[in-house]
Amino acid sequence: MKKHNIIFSLAVIGLAFLNFGCTALSPFPTAARPGETVALAVGSADNLSKDNINSVTFESTNPCCTAPLDITSNVDAVFKLYADKTSDVYEAPGPGTNQIIRTSLHEPWVSIIAIDLPEEYSPGIPLPTGPAKITINTTNDVTYPTIGYHINERVGDLAIGIEIFPEAAPNDVQASTFEYEFGRFGTTQPGDLSLLESRPHALIRSEYTEDPFTLSNYAAIQMKVDFTGVTDTPITDDSIRVVVDDMDAYSTSNRHILTSVKDEILTVIMISLSENLKPYEMRFSAVLEGTNVFTGTPTITSTEYYDINGVNVSDSTLFTAEIR
Repeated sequence: MKKHNIIFSLAVIGLAFLNFGCTALSPFPTAARPGETVALAVGSADNLSKDNINSVTFESTNPCCTAPLDITSNVDAVFKLYADKTSDVYEAPGPGTNQIIRTSLHEPWVSIIAIDLPEEYSPGIPLPTGPAKITINTTNDVTYPTIGYHINERVGDLAIGIEIFPEAAPNDVQASTFEYEFGRFGTTQPGDLSLLESRPHALIRSEYTEDPFTLSNYAAIQMKVDFTGVTDTPITDDSIRVVVDDMDAYSTSNRHILTSVKDEILTVIMISLSENLKPYEMRFSAVLEGTNVFTGTPTITSTEYYDINGVNVSDSTLFTAEIR
């Protein structure tokens, strides 16, 4: 029996990082056999997750089976793929990828949907071979932020071409365990693609109000976010993890980050000794550790800006907090 393979279109994923608008879709067909797992690069629209996928359908050009087949339940995981931090993607100015930051206001990533192809089109009828497409439809809050498009409106419904090859024998596939090895101990353990998915978190981000190129530069930005009464257990420094988007490939701020929690108020401070810090860089996720959960949405209570002389200055950038 052959292993249940997972197939990544690496060329497509690489090209996706080079797309200025951060809306790159898979432009090349992927080839797979019935029952295999394929990983689809679908650009980097904000807020894409399994919960926000309305439907995934498979459509073949084979005359036997042209009606769409619903394979939504076959989605294994939805996760973000990031480039190596030492790669050209994070170079300033970089090979165009810094424009992803300018036009999306988030760190460069490519969203990946891992999905199992079905063995059969219908009971007793194998999945047809030949050209086909997979169409993805999402909820309205999956958008390309600065473009304003819902992901489905960008190119109509998101359709990705795929070539289906015949199996060596019917139903000769077994699900892969995605096994990995601990190098030091030489032991293996089954993997779980769902562990790559985002956990529920509070996302703090700026609203897009003008071209980031024209925004003012600062030496420091301090934000306070109140988590009082919005988590099952009060937060402390040890119970919350702050994950900041890396966007200084565009601003060249080389910012440093400080965080602390006191009386359930999270303080995040960003400092740029070169005074190149842009307001949109204050984008971060607050992840609760352990079994603690969100029961509401935290509130941004203050945002302060400072110049290189330590003078508190004003800025009109709007920020929002939301649970994802």
